[in-house]
Amino acid sequence: MGKKVLALILAAAMALSAAPAVQTDAFAEVKDSKDSGRREDSGPIMESRVSDGLSVIPLSVDDQSLTLVWSKPENYADIQDYSVYANGKKIGRASKNKNSPAQVFFDRFYQDKENTDATRINFHNYMVTGLSPKTDYTFTVKAVMKDGKEKDLGGKYTTDATTLEKPTVIDVTSAGYNADKTGETVCTAAIQKAIDDCPKGGTVLLPEGGKFLSGSLKLHEDMTFRVDGTLISSTDPMDCGGQNYLDAKEKMDKGDKKAKFPKKFDPFISFGSSTKKRVANVRLVGKGVIDGQGWKLEDSSPDVEYSKGDMIQSKTSNPDTILENGILAANQYKMAIDLGMDPKTAYGTRSQLVEGRQVSNIYVGNGLTLKNPSNSVLGMSYVDNYVVNGLITQSFNINNGDCINVARFQGFTALNNVVNSGDDNIVMNAGSGNDPLSGSAWIFNNYIARGHGGVAFGSGTTRDIDNVMAEDNILVGTSDGLRCKSKPGSGGGVNHVVFRDTAMRNLTNLVHGKVDGNTIGYQMDGCPFIFTTNYPGEIQKIGWPVFRNFDIYNCSVNGTTTHGIIVDGSHDEEDVKAAGIEFKACYNLHFKNIRFKNTRAPEIDYLEDSSFENVIFEGVKDPWAAENLTHCNNILITNENEERTPDDKDKNKDSNKKAKRNHSKKHGGTSYRETGPASGTPKETKAPRVLKSDTTKPYSFKANKTYFYLVKTDNSQVPTAVSSNPSAVSVIFEKKVDGGYLYKITNVGPGTAVITTTAANGETTSFTATGRLNGIYSDTNAPFALNSGKSYVMKFTAENPDLNPVFTVGNGNVLSISSIVKRGNNYFVTVKAIGTTKTSSGVYCTLPSQRAALQCIVNIA
Repeated sequence: MGKKVLALILAAAMALSAAPAVQTDAFAEVKDSKDSGRREDSGPIMESRVSDGLSVIPLSVDDQSLTLVWSKPENYADIQDYSVYANGKKIGRASKNKNSPAQVFFDRFYQDKENTDATRINFHNYMVTGLSPKTDYTFTVKAVMKDGKEKDLGGKYTTDATTLEKPTVIDVTSAGYNADKTGETVCTAAIQKAIDDCPKGGTVLLPEGGKFLSGSLKLHEDMTFRVDGTLISSTDPMDCGGQNYLDAKEKMDKGDKKAKFPKKFDPFISFGSSTKKRVANVRLVGKGVIDGQGWKLEDSSPDVEYSKGDMIQSKTSNPDTILENGILAANQYKMAIDLGMDPKTAYGTRSQLVEGRQVSNIYVGNGLTLKNPSNSVLGMSYVDNYVVNGLITQSFNINNGDCINVARFQGFTALNNVVNSGDDNIVMNAGSGNDPLSGSAWIFNNYIARGHGGVAFGSGTTRDIDNVMAEDNILVGTSDGLRCKSKPGSGGGVNHVVFRDTAMRNLTNLVHGKVDGNTIGYQMDGCPFIFTTNYPGEIQKIGWPVFRNFDIYNCSVNGTTTHGIIVDGSHDEEDVKAAGIEFKACYNLHFKNIRFKNTRAPEIDYLEDSSFENVIFEGVKDPWAAENLTHCNNILITNENEERTPDDKDKNKDSNKKAKRNHSKKHGGTSYRETGPASGTPKETKAPRVLKSDTTKPYSFKANKTYFYLVKTDNSQVPTAVSSNPSAVSVIFEKKVDGGYLYKITNVGPGTAVITTTAANGETTSFTATGRLNGIYSDTNAPFALNSGKSYVMKFTAENPDLNPVFTVGNGNVLSISSIVKRGNNYFVTVKAIGTTKTSSGVYCTLPSQRAALQCIVNIA
């Protein structure tokens, strides 16, 4: 027999731990050796979250339903579906489980002829309903092979379970509570009383058909909160913790220097504790809707593919539009401003929809919809044994609208979810300081629509995230697919991840046909796989974060706006040295059987001991050219039909190209060996680029005074380098190094300069460098566009609070400064666009005894 789940009383069920790891031979042929492209590794520390065969999610069990999950067999290539049996009777197919909200979107995706050759995913879970209370069941899963025949998978794929007895249910509309079900009267007190009265193991019910208007609610442990109707957030900030702000203001006015405002308004629904005292066994479920009323919505969702009126899209949401397009968000912002907060801080007070902290055994879903938050949707931190199953989250186009965000966690499962996000879709973060290691996650059978990172890690990775399986998901329209991001010097990273059997389409980052302006500069440009340890932020002094031991295989990508794979380890050597830490490259990133269509070549910088096997870029000539892999070491590439194009897909069927490239850890220095095409035909080579710089993006000096950049050329003559504004930034040739020439730029004074390097044949490469004022620097130096009538807040940080800077604009007919707010050493300067389209103006800062320094150029869009 399979695993027993006996007498599943709620507390005992929730306490069960995850099963051991599932073994796979997907990379068994790659051995640990000098020539394998794989560095030896001791294996995961965290326990695997993946089921060993068939099991029941204990948290899903109630008196009428439960969810079965199972690992895919070691050899699953010929399996197209699974049949599910209860007490010997067939109850359905995994691919036809209509209780899963994701199922309908999977069907729509594969019904589209454009996705005919997309990776086929398999459902390997089943949401069972219609069961009887306190009843024993035996469940079995059988594989359905490509020929339509069923195959027995053995004893591991049978398990027993017992449903719970019928719980005590408190209907919030019943006598003694009398919550208004018309949605016209705020009934916070009635609903909260029902929650407070709920006994251990009981359920509070918001019945189907009712509309309930409420302020913030707090759940307690050992209870289920079931929303079958519609729970609507009040838009009055006083109903979500506004009194806390008034109390803090009163203390400040009385001279209490320790008094301070809360960082955020209270979440709509919360459970757990802000202290280290933990609570346990909380379920938030139902077939209804929890509506945060954060922002005004578009009449339809034109940017969400496969939406048939069941996806939302908010109107443009950002600091410039909050008063125009916000609802609860606008009211919270206005209250914060009225209390004296600066605009940036006030914008950050927006509340989460659902939040949990210091909780064990949490279950959210079973058909529930969470939508339209003021800020993010569902945030959990300091949690263990956390399951999100069958949840619909809707926050697309809402600034900072993360959907499923978990931090400082041990044990996390996400399945059957529909995620339509305004920020990262499913995102995992680690802890910091003395926090324990985070990890043990299983993410599968989710439909991930719009958002930033489909499956994301970071940017908080200081204490490491370990042992994650993400498989059998569909991603459509996200900015990035697998998104791994850490800030420089923040330490930790992510370790031991399997990402497999995933279909991705149209990773474009477009809203109303344009790139979302809120994401510019944050490396969300439409990339299926991105690993960056250069995420925007000041360098920290903890250690260099590293992404390592990733196995990525059996994935398809159709349509991006940038490179198919990005590894960005770029860094400022002076900053790293000043921070007292050592730079480390990512390693053991192994890709196998990945096909890219309508995508650019990879861009890989700083990677070691990694491999790319049968990774195909259709229509891209020589995607593995040397200039696409820089600062790399021990990279093994084995690909068939590498140079395949739409017109000659069959020309190279017999061609097999295997190359090992060794890139020095210093600047440049590329060499490689390769075996030519097996057919014996001459290899077509790509003409090398004459001039290439490792710095092309705008660079801004902070505390450092110098910065080095590397230029590579095939010409023996040293390229010349000039600065357009040497009084701000000077440039000199430093020395010749292996594979290139090193140049040094120096911050001489305030202002912006274009640094241009020219090869002997006249080819040039350039970037802008901004020198900072002596004693103050800005968070905005690169040129940017601003719509007429809109505003933007620039942050200036002074080295001491007595500098008395003066802020001006170059053309008062184009820009105006509408406010300047000082907080400690920071100055928040709001500039407003008042000019016509295609005009521009600079923003300047002047310190006593210094000339005015240009900080940035603003173009009117």
